[in-house]
Amino acid sequence: MKNNLLLITIGVVISFFSCSNKTESKEQKLVAINPLAYTNVVYSSQRDTVIVATYSGRISKRIKNHTKEELITNVNDEVYSLQYSKSKKLIFASTLNSGILLIDYVNGEILKTLEVDKGAWLNTIHLSTDENYLVGFDTKGNNYAWDLNNNYKLIDISNELPKAYVRYVDSQGNFYFQQHRKYIKWNQEQGKIVKELNITGRLVDIDKENNLLFLGFNQFKKYNSDVDSIFLEKKHPYYLYRYGKKATDTSRIKMSLKLTDACWSEDKIFTTGIDKSIRVWNKKSGELLNEWNNTHNATISSIDLSKDNNQLVSVDLKGGIHFWSID
Repeated sequence: MKNNLLLITIGVVISFFSCSNKTESKEQKLVAINPLAYTNVVYSSQRDTVIVATYSGRISKRIKNHTKEELITNVNDEVYSLQYSKSKKLIFASTLNSGILLIDYVNGEILKTLEVDKGAWLNTIHLSTDENYLVGFDTKGNNYAWDLNNNYKLIDISNELPKAYVRYVDSQGNFYFQQHRKYIKWNQEQGKIVKELNITGRLVDIDKENNLLFLGFNQFKKYNSDVDSIFLEKKHPYYLYRYGKKATDTSRIKMSLKLTDACWSEDKIFTTGIDKSIRVWNKKSGELLNEWNNTHNATISSIDLSKDNNQLVSVDLKGGIHFWSID
């Protein structure tokens, strides 16, 4: 579930703080924005317990109703993306200068480093549902796919699909590559293209019915790969502007701002925007069911759904966190 957080942060900073682009050089670190900013969040248990990371390199455990973090480790590097393997009790952390770090969840020890091309880093990494593969692409356009059950061997996929970027691996082991105005579904074991999908956007989630969830700049799409058709395409219909502390102190400005993350449960879709809100949609009809906008004081950078589908967690760029119960 997870997101292109670096681009999100740049957009927020340019739009609201008129700061210069800090990603042009690896020497200009993003901790200058806010070292407390949470970059990513993932569940490490069935519910109530998550792992969070900051640009300043702090990786910590957060527990519902606990006000303080429990530090796991500080890697002295910027952390952009997290994934967690429950079977291995391993944290995968994508960093600016250190590649992908494999961290013991219990004691915080860095057990291994997965190297990436010199001078590049991965903004987003994805762990397959079966925890067999870790995939992503770096800032130079290089693809990576590590086989976690084969001593973390790097699978050579560079020549299979040129000018395509690996985004996701489904529960059947199919790799999803993004190309210009389409996606390619690639079966690693068979070594061939399974299907080409006529869809654009950033692939963020896949469900059991082969529905795919995509994020565009300010819209999300529900797409079914079996029939190659978009079932839903929605935007946040207005910008929720809070001018006071009360829940009623909110104006609805007809403007569809940038979306930052999305995920879904069996019957709901959850989307976040730079207006600090979370919108809840009916997954089948696309009806807007709810909007949560009185908790976060900064742009929501990442959300994740609990393993039992009954809880959502959200974090923001000022270090805020909230656990939401899902009816």
